[in-house]
Amino acid sequence: MSANAPDAAVWRAVLVDDERLARKRLRSLLAEHPEIETVGEARDLAAARRLIHEEKPDVVFLDIQLGPDEGFDLLPDVARATEVVFVTAHDEFAVRAFEVNALDYLLKPVLPGRLAASLARLRAKRAGAPPRETPVAAQRLQVEDPLVLRDGRTWRKLEIAQVAAICGEGTYTRLFMAGGESLLLTRTLAQWAAMLPGEFVRLSRSVLVNLTRIERWEVVNRNRSYLHLYGLECPLRLGRVASRQLRQRLKEGVKE
Repeated sequence: MSANAPDAAVWRAVLVDDERLARKRLRSLLAEHPEIETVGEARDLAAARRLIHEEKPDVVFLDIQLGPDEGFDLLPDVARATEVVFVTAHDEFAVRAFEVNALDYLLKPVLPGRLAASLARLRAKRAGAPPRETPVAAQRLQVEDPLVLRDGRTWRKLEIAQVAAICGEGTYTRLFMAGGESLLLTRTLAQWAAMLPGEFVRLSRSVLVNLTRIERWEVVNRNRSYLHLYGLECPLRLGRVASRQLRQRLKEGVKE
């Protein structure tokens, strides 16, 4: 199952945590699972980058808070074939773990049953089973939070405030950034709407906009209007339902 040896029976794991006792506990729990081999540990980002480059693990158990740094900053160094399980003492990070397409997240202190469930997810994913959604905390992201996304073979760290709109494209969604860049992502519009702050409003089944980035709204008739957003060259075309929703939300104002 290894990224380097597909027929191997063991998945190679790296543990990244700035707390020695936390690494020791997780290593001990993983030792109860013969399909996992812990091949290295790191306490900071620099050591973690070197270790991941050398070992090319199948899965990284990554602490989100690494002293002055964040585990999210390690993601650009993690290969696409490598799974990530976030480990955190704070459940408000669960939403962000979900958003970066992590395999799962674990709350400290890690419980044996919860770890077993994460490893079951790993086995199912490697076997090609349909993914089960990761449970997420009820908290929404805040405007000041970064979006950490997997874009193709790389990880991207973006500012939520720079997201102008998100539109549905079949089973995917396209995220439009101020400045004209767009990203096609495997995330539903409903999932975006549930995690983004109140400045983001769903106008229809396929359109979610950042109200703070509205430049002007051009109404042609009751069935068609054009929404101009700061940072986007082309306006969004809105139908009757979206136009009605936008009119209502603009009357209400942006929810805090």
